[in-house]
Amino acid sequence: MLRLLLILALQTGGNNTRMFISSSGNIGISTTNPAQKLHVAGSQVRLDTAAGGYYLHNASGTFRGAFHDNGTTTNIFGDGNGSTAAISIESGNSTFAGTGTFEGGGNTLTLKKGTGTPALAFAGASSTPEASALIEGVAGGGLKIYTSTSSAGTMADPGWSAKLTIAQNGDATLAGKLYIGTTSATTTATTALFLGASNEVKKRSLGSNAFNSTSFLPLAGGTITGQAIFPSASTTKPVLPNGYIARNDNADTDGTHDIWGISERYYPSNSTDGDAWGIQWSGTPNEINFIGAGQKKLSIDLDTAGTVKIDGNAVATESYVGTQISNLVDSSPAALNTLNELAAALGDDASFSTTMSTALGNRLRIDVNNQSLSSTELTNARTNLGLGTAATSASTAFVAVSGDSMTGNLGINSSTPQAPLDVQPDSSYKVTKVGDDRTSHYKLTGQADHTLTLSSGSYHSSEVVITAHQTNGGTNNNLYIRGIWTNNHTSHHWHEIENIGGLSGSSFTITNGQSGDTENSGELEIVHDYVSGSFGQMVVRVTDHYGTHSYTIS
Repeated sequence: MLRLLLILALQTGGNNTRMFISSSGNIGISTTNPAQKLHVAGSQVRLDTAAGGYYLHNASGTFRGAFHDNGTTTNIFGDGNGSTAAISIESGNSTFAGTGTFEGGGNTLTLKKGTGTPALAFAGASSTPEASALIEGVAGGGLKIYTSTSSAGTMADPGWSAKLTIAQNGDATLAGKLYIGTTSATTTATTALFLGASNEVKKRSLGSNAFNSTSFLPLAGGTITGQAIFPSASTTKPVLPNGYIARNDNADTDGTHDIWGISERYYPSNSTDGDAWGIQWSGTPNEINFIGAGQKKLSIDLDTAGTVKIDGNAVATESYVGTQISNLVDSSPAALNTLNELAAALGDDASFSTTMSTALGNRLRIDVNNQSLSSTELTNARTNLGLGTAATSASTAFVAVSGDSMTGNLGINSSTPQAPLDVQPDSSYKVTKVGDDRTSHYKLTGQADHTLTLSSGSYHSSEVVITAHQTNGGTNNNLYIRGIWTNNHTSHHWHEIENIGGLSGSSFTITNGQSGDTENSGELEIVHDYVSGSFGQMVVRVTDHYGTHSYTIS
């Protein structure tokens, strides 16, 4: 027998396979590898029908389940029951026909909020499908339990009414009555509920007269016969939040009437002055009086606005006091319109007048030229004016700026001049400047080596004179060297003009050249090599004729 193995494929434009039948009989739509009898590779499978769906049968043809839509309701059938849907979905509401079991996630059923509030509703029997109870979550962590207000309510319109509300902090609010056991909480019960010391609910008997209206004063008002004594403790004394105590005689508008007394013995209208204390109203004149020992200690006139009297004397009103203060201030500047500001302006000095008189007596006068001042006062006045001693000296003690003659020695940078003009160098060894000539004076002492290095800029000309001497010993003990040092941009010169004398045990070397690696600079180095002998000092005097120089000593 010859058997042919056939595979059928239907293709459309571009050799694209649209339907495929495998050798095992599986049919694939948009796939060439169908895994089941019908394998559709796509996002949707569409049936265009008014009512229909998908049905599942077992191998023997027995119905097992279906997904069916009748045009109004989508139903899911299962476990061979084709007459009653296990789940019916209509307008977003789902109805479960039997008992639902939720597993996984800790056996917890979670209702997530959509556009409304998450809630769990309990409905009645199928014959009376009204919703009878609802548990609803409240924003912030609370919970509400509702019941239907009408037996005719439906799931679409149950007519909910909240009966129990539990807030996030644990507070609970009950809309109806609370029953414990079989005792009804009615007005005829002789027991009451209260909280014990540990906040537990307890029951207490109220007695046989608990609700006898003739034995107690109702909250709505009534008449008390006899004397009513109220407790006096701060937490139990009577309080009138928005009321008053009044007499019930509408015609009595004259005379005096007690409002409050201290005790049964001490009250305002007591005929014994020593026992008359309290608050009293007077009709004529219309006053409130505070009585002390039978006297009006404080009176408030109820007809004349703002009139208060203490022991018969009128008390100044706020308006009166304000007017007097305004008159006292009288447009004073803001910084000086209080007594404290005035005192601060006077330095908080209680003896300000004496202080000012003393201060004026010590002032330096400018309106007269014959003020008598002691030498101490003269010195203090000159110092305070920033003047030197010349300000209080005779004019003949100084040389005039316009030209004059003087006697004695004049020292510049010296407090003990040794000649008529004694000029000492400053810290940079500069001594004089006459015209463009600047003279520097370098003095080196001590029995040691000395090196004086002079550096100049591109163009420089100066005269250098070196003198040195020994204090004793040696064939020669004086040295004098004079020369000209110049730097003409890149040409460096030292022309020795004079060299007289010498020192025993010491030698002098003078070299000329360029300062470091700066091409246009000049440098003159004078080295004293001390070997022995009693060396006194070496003095180098440099007079710059053109340009300036700097120095280092080592």
